Amino acid sequence: MPDAVPIEQLSDVEVSSFGVDSATELLNQLKPRTASSMSNQNPIVLINGRVAGSTELDNLPPEAILRVDILPEKAALRYGFNDDQRVVNLILRERFRARVLEALDRQTTEGGGQSSAADASLTRVDHDTEDAVRLDYKESERLLESERGIASAASDLRTLLPLTSEAKLAASIVQPVLDLRPSLEASADVKSSDSLQGLASDNSASAAPSTAQAPTPGDQLLGQHTESTTLHVAGRVSGLWRKLIWSLAVTGNQSSSDQRVNATDIDTPGSMVLDRSDYTLDTGRVDASIGGPLVRLPAGPVAFNAHLDAQLEDVRTHTQSDGEASSQTHLSRTTGSARLRAEVPLTSPALDVLPFAGELTARLSVGVDDVSNFGVLDTYAYGLTWSPHDHVYLNADFTDIEIAPSAQDLFSPAVVTPGVQMFDFVTSQTDYVTQITGGDPELQHTDRRVVRLGMFLGPFFAGDTNAYVNFERRRDSDAVGILPPVTAAVESAFPDRFVRDAIGTLIQVDDRSVNLALEARDLLTWGVNLGLPFSRPQGAPPGLHFMLSLQDTWYVRDTILVANGVPELDLLNGAPLGAVSGGVAGAQPRNTLQLWATLSYRALGAQLFGRWRSASYVNDGTAAAPDSLSFAALGTLNMRVFADVGRLLRGSGAHGWAKGLRVNLNVVNLLDARERVVDSTGLTPAGFQPGYLDPLGRMVTLSLRKVF
Repeated sequence: MPDAVPIEQLSDVEVSSFGVDSATELLNQLKPRTASSMSNQNPIVLINGRVAGSTELDNLPPEAILRVDILPEKAALRYGFNDDQRVVNLILRERFRARVLEALDRQTTEGGGQSSAADASLTRVDHDTEDAVRLDYKESERLLESERGIASAASDLRTLLPLTSEAKLAASIVQPVLDLRPSLEASADVKSSDSLQGLASDNSASAAPSTAQAPTPGDQLLGQHTESTTLHVAGRVSGLWRKLIWSLAVTGNQSSSDQRVNATDIDTPGSMVLDRSDYTLDTGRVDASIGGPLVRLPAGPVAFNAHLDAQLEDVRTHTQSDGEASSQTHLSRTTGSARLRAEVPLTSPALDVLPFAGELTARLSVGVDDVSNFGVLDTYAYGLTWSPHDHVYLNADFTDIEIAPSAQDLFSPAVVTPGVQMFDFVTSQTDYVTQITGGDPELQHTDRRVVRLGMFLGPFFAGDTNAYVNFERRRDSDAVGILPPVTAAVESAFPDRFVRDAIGTLIQVDDRSVNLALEARDLLTWGVNLGLPFSRPQGAPPGLHFMLSLQDTWYVRDTILVANGVPELDLLNGAPLGAVSGGVAGAQPRNTLQLWATLSYRALGAQLFGRWRSASYVNDGTAAAPDSLSFAALGTLNMRVFADVGRLLRGSGAHGWAKGLRVNLNVVNLLDARERVVDSTGLTPAGFQPGYLDPLGRMVTLSLRKVF
């Protein structure tokens, strides 16, 4: 199978025009250009033609990249993946060595919520040898309700955002052995957070913000402390056998968390643990694949890929509640998978096989997953790609996949969190409730059916401009998730999940994972990616680089059937969307727009990212006493400007210390736009105050980055 021709290529100068700090950030910037019309999956990322690891991409500075090739979906088969993902190949410089130091500070213009971070890395590239090590640290101060004017007598005892800290150490190495280039990466990530949940007296009464009591002697302050550790190690080796690419990867991860709910007397030092939950998940996985040309037909070679993998998940939990016996679980799950994929050319103008029909290719994928406790789950997919003319590509794809719930969905321990602010759409009031989260070992598998139709036009104008339009129809039977916000229909379907007091006030919500009867979504997305040819168009000054991407999504249908026998929830016509911010529910807009723009000139650069969503509404109350909430249209804009100080001062005496120094100024929510929610009387319910919906608002970040 001949190598696929890149859809688009970026030079090292173009890469530098994004002003990013790692390969991972570069890939995020390129998302509009690497999206596929065949699926919504992220692209496959290669480094010098081999599959890259996530840690390796985080560690890789953009200065090491010589070129970026964006390849079409058909290249994915060779590397053990479905041919519904694009492929991004990062070509590195022959020799590169750098030490990078970076520090940043983030402030909100309203005050509070400050965060800071620092990282240091060392990277070396010598032909096929690569090694890197990176150390990151970040912390954020807590943000209280009182700092955002939340109407509550105990607002200085509740956090909108917790106090957090995180430290991460990561290393990666690629070392040639004979004709192979095996890679190894490892990382350790430690996080902690502390939040305040208000007074125990308020939580037990489920008081609304306007009626919560001020602290008095003898009251207990509730807090939640969480510590988590994530360990990761992975190794991969690949090679060429005849014309086939084979690969073998081994991955191991451990995720552990310790969460405690504490009660502290207002007038007495010391605290008591009310609830504690410990959770550890160990996973190990082995993947093997081989792919390439199988046989040759008149219209071209048949490309195939065979993929086998085995996975082990081991879960241990321990929970302890005040006054109750502790409980422990230890469960293991194994999964064996096999996939076979093929791409069959049917017509080819280049080979004079029905040339009037253009280039037509069929795709087929079948697979099985043998999951312990679930049995055998099937997957199959088929589709067609048709190119009637150069720069015009159409595709039609159908997928039917059975998905087992994750180990977290099944085995996560029940975590009891008091003092969670939640809007009750039945009573149209905001309550502080006790929320229970965790898994459910009785969950069933999900059957997902997806139909995608797409058209891609391009590339045009030296490869810098293209356009696309996609339609997706998805149906998830027995979808695994959490319950939608509490409405009369949801409560009637799961009455045991909601507890109310004698006067009907919501006091407890069980948000552990459930199977939803049917989730249905239809959406239409179109977009365009524009760029000035980087060979410098006539009239443009030297060193000018410009890219613009626009994506428009229309939600045609978005419904949830919580359980058979109850009314369907129509998220586009009044049903509430799941929690979007700290337990605050929202509404599904019919239309969303996203805009990316990058402009750089020599040592200076600027980027804009805009997002807009249309107005929407939610029905609340009951059939006997209906009401509604209106969500106004909202547009936000983020801006980033950066300057390469060394290039700006080139020729001056300060050039030595300034070489490799970059200054970044980033403003999130530049216009400080906030969601505006009003009820039928024109008032904003307590649970939809701006402080809940967007606690931070406008944020300004200043960072300094020095490459030695």
